[in-house]
Amino acid sequence: MKIKRNLTRSIALNNKRFKTQSDKSMKHQVIAVLAVLLIASCGSGNRGQLIGVQGRETWYQADPYGMVFIPQGSYNMGPGDQDVPYSQIAQARTVTVK
Repeated sequence: MKIKRNLTRSIALNNKRFKTQSDKSMKHQVIAVLAVLLIASCGSGNRGQLIGVQGRETWYQADPYGMVFIPQGSYNMGPGDQDVPYSQIAQARTVTVK
């Protein structure tokens, strides 16, 4: 009876030893594979530069709503010649756009 218990214990201890050795071996293999993948991923050719879309037409922003383009030069701002009562109060001014 005593021999049988000792034999059972030694078999259990041997199984435990084999499991820990195979677990360690598996851990080393996983670490090695991850290290290889990490090193392989570092060799990309674009070096993290943003290059955008190639061959795209030039984009121009639309004019804001309610605004118009005024070319460079001078113009008169104020009441017109036909608005006689208001032209007595406010004078027309010459404005220069550069």
